[in-house]
Amino acid sequence: MILNSRKRSYESFTEDLHCNTDVKIDDEVLSGSGKRFEFDEPYSVTRDGPDELCERCKSIDFLQIFHPNSFSEDGQIMRLGSYFDLSALSGCAVCSLFASVISVAAYWPKKASRRRLLELRAFDVARALGLRNPKNEDLRLDKILTVVPFRGGRHRPENATFSGFILPVSQMPSPEVQGSRAYKLEGRLVKPLEINYREITDWIDQCKHSHSGCQHARSTRPLNCRVIDCRTRKLVPLSKHMEYITLSYVWGPSDKKKVKSAQYRCSLPSQTPRTIEDAIIAVTSLGYNFLWVDRYCIYQDDDEDKHAQIANMDQIYANAVVTIVAVAGDHDDFGLHGVSSLRRTHQHRAMTNSGLIVSALPHVSHFIGDSTWASRGWTYQEAILSRRCLFFTEAQVYYVCSGATRRESISQSPMSEFKGARGPDPLTRLGPKLFIAENFQRFTPSCIRGRPLFFEQVDEYRSRRLGYDSDILNAFKGILARSPWHSYWGQPAVSIIFDSETKPDDRTSFNLGFAWSLCWTTGRTSSRRAEFPTWSWTSVIGNLFFGSERFATGFGFEGGRFHAYDPFSYVAEFWVEVKEGNFSTLFDLATRLNRNQRVITEYSKALYIDTICAEVHLKRGPKHHSFKATFARGGLNDLDVDPLGFDVHIDTQQVQNVRRKLGNQKWYAILLFQHQFCPVGIVNGAGISHIISSQSASWLLIDGEGDNAHRIGVMETKGHKSGECSDIPTFYMMGDQRRVRLV
Repeated sequence: MILNSRKRSYESFTEDLHCNTDVKIDDEVLSGSGKRFEFDEPYSVTRDGPDELCERCKSIDFLQIFHPNSFSEDGQIMRLGSYFDLSALSGCAVCSLFASVISVAAYWPKKASRRRLLELRAFDVARALGLRNPKNEDLRLDKILTVVPFRGGRHRPENATFSGFILPVSQMPSPEVQGSRAYKLEGRLVKPLEINYREITDWIDQCKHSHSGCQHARSTRPLNCRVIDCRTRKLVPLSKHMEYITLSYVWGPSDKKKVKSAQYRCSLPSQTPRTIEDAIIAVTSLGYNFLWVDRYCIYQDDDEDKHAQIANMDQIYANAVVTIVAVAGDHDDFGLHGVSSLRRTHQHRAMTNSGLIVSALPHVSHFIGDSTWASRGWTYQEAILSRRCLFFTEAQVYYVCSGATRRESISQSPMSEFKGARGPDPLTRLGPKLFIAENFQRFTPSCIRGRPLFFEQVDEYRSRRLGYDSDILNAFKGILARSPWHSYWGQPAVSIIFDSETKPDDRTSFNLGFAWSLCWTTGRTSSRRAEFPTWSWTSVIGNLFFGSERFATGFGFEGGRFHAYDPFSYVAEFWVEVKEGNFSTLFDLATRLNRNQRVITEYSKALYIDTICAEVHLKRGPKHHSFKATFARGGLNDLDVDPLGFDVHIDTQQVQNVRRKLGNQKWYAILLFQHQFCPVGIVNGAGISHIISSQSASWLLIDGEGDNAHRIGVMETKGHKSGECSDIPTFYMMGDQRRVRLV
C-alpha cells in the first residue's frame, strides 16, 4: 500500500490498515521532502488552519469520545497508521495534534519504529494516570485521549501520556450525567507570552492551607541571610516573618568570571542576567516582594560568607515559599519562557465539529530529562530541599509539591481529587524523588535491595556535573544537613537496627555505622580528586558503590532500614584532630552538635583510626584487575581457623600503582569491624559431632603504616572455627593495635 495521497477516502484507508500489517511508506515522505513533522520534537511544530481536517478526522465524533461511560475499559477507537502516515496528512489539524502527543520514549527507541502502527484510545483519568481511591467519583468519568502503539486487546496507558494527551476545552458542550458535570478535567490554552500568575498563586495558597507536609520546614529560619527586595532592587536582611522565593538556575559560562560582590552588597547592578531579571518579574507578578539568588545574596568574593551561606543552604531553600526553576537554557542570560520576551513553544490544538480540543503538553520530566539544569550538581539539592517548585519550561509552567501537581494546560490536577495514590506522581514522575528529603527511609522502586534513599541521592548527585571539582562536598551539604545521620566529609554514620540479642552501646553503634560506610567500592572507570581524603566518596570521580555485600557480610536492607544480623566482637574507633595536638572522637563531635545539626565540621583530611593494623602480601589474581591477599604474619590455621578466603577490591585509580609496586612495597590492612555468626552443629549418624562458628572481618587496605597512609581498597576475610563462639578475636591476632593516620 502506497500512502501518497492524503485525499484517499477514510473508509479505504482504514480498510487497508485492517488488512495489511506491513505498510509501505511513500519514498517522498521518507526522504523528508514536502510538508511534514520533525520526529524529535513533534509537539513544537506549529501548524496553522485548525479548521482544515482530513476526511477521516471529520468523521470522528469527539463529543461521543469524551462522553462519560461511552467506551469500554480498553478504550480502543481506531487505527491511525504510522507516525509517517500522520505526517503525510500535513494539512489536517487533528492529525497534527495526534502526532504531537505520541509517547516517543515509550515505544520507539529506534528510527525504524517510526513506521510502527498507531491507534487512538480513550482512557478514564484514574486508569491512565495510575490513580486510586477517588474522593470525587465524577472524576472517574473523565476521559483523556491519547495515541499509543497498536498491540491489540488491552493496553497499559501509564507510559502513553509522556508526551502529553488530548483534552476538550471548556468551549466543548458538556453533557449532564446524573446531574453532575462530566468534564471536570479540561484542557486550557497556553499563551506564548502570557502566564496566568493569579492561578499559580492560587496553587501555592491551596498548598499552604491543605498540604500539611508542605506548610512548615523542619529546620529553623536561615541565619545571617540576605534577599533582594524586588521593588527597590536592594539587598536587605531576611527577617523572621518575611516570605521569599528562591531561584534555581544554571550559571553557565559566566560562572568562570568571579562576581565582584563588594560592588553590589547594597543593591543590584543596573543590568543583571536575563534569567534573574525575569525571576524578579515573576516574583512581583505572583504577589511577593523578596527573592533569594545565590549570585548576589552570597558574597562570591568573601570565603567566610560563602562558607556560612553554604552551611545554611538547606534552611534557605526549605523555608522559601516556592523555588522558581529555570529548566530551559544553559546559561544565566537565557531567561524564563513566557515572562518577558522569550516565547513559549506552540501548543497543538484543533477545532473539530464537536468543539476545541488541545494537547495537555508533555509532562515536566520530558523537559527536565535533557536539560542542562538537570545535569548540574548544585541544582540537585536546590530542588530536593524545596517544599514547592515552579518549573518554567519552554512549553508551560509546572507546579510540583509533595501533595499535588499542576500545569497551565490542565484545568485542575487529578492528584488533588485522589487520596492514597501510590507510586510516582504520574503527571510529573518527580514527586517521590524530589520531595521526600524529610524522610530518608522512604525509597523508590528503582532502589537496589531497598537501600535507604540517602544512597540513591548520592548516586544521582554524583552522576551530575560540577563547574569545579572542589564543589563536590559543598554542593551536597544541604542534603547532608537534612539526613537523619551524622556525616563527616560526606561519609554517614548510618543508623543500624541490631537483630541479635546483644546490642552495643551508642558509641559502638555510631562507630559501626561509620565503619560500614567506608566499605564502598569503585567501578572500572574511576579516578580521584586529590584535594579530598582518599577514604571519602567525595574523592572518587566515576562509578562508586555503597553497601557491597562482598565486603560487609552480616548487614542488609529491609524496607529501607539498615540491619545488622549478627553480634560484633570488634569495631574500630575514629578520631579527629580538632586543634594541633588536641584530639576528639568522631562520636563525641557528633553528640556536641545541636539537635538539628547533622554535618560535623571538616577539621582536616586526616582521619585517625584506633584499630588493628596487619601487614598483607598482595599479588595478581586470575582475572584482569583482580588481586589476592595473605597476612604476612602467617596462616590462620595456627589460630585454629579454617580460612574461607580473602575477598579483595583495589580501587580502580590505584590498580596500576599497586601492580607497579608489587614485591617492592609493604601493604597494610586496618580492621574496621569483625563479627561472628551463630554456631552451627555438624550432625552425623550418632548425633551432633562438633560445632562450627563462623567469623568475618572487613578491612581497609592502605599503602603504608606511617602518618600519611592512603586508602587503596577494601578487603573481607572469612573463616570457620571449631567450637562455640568465644570472645577470642582471632582475626585481629594477625596484626597489632595502633592508631593509623589516614588521609
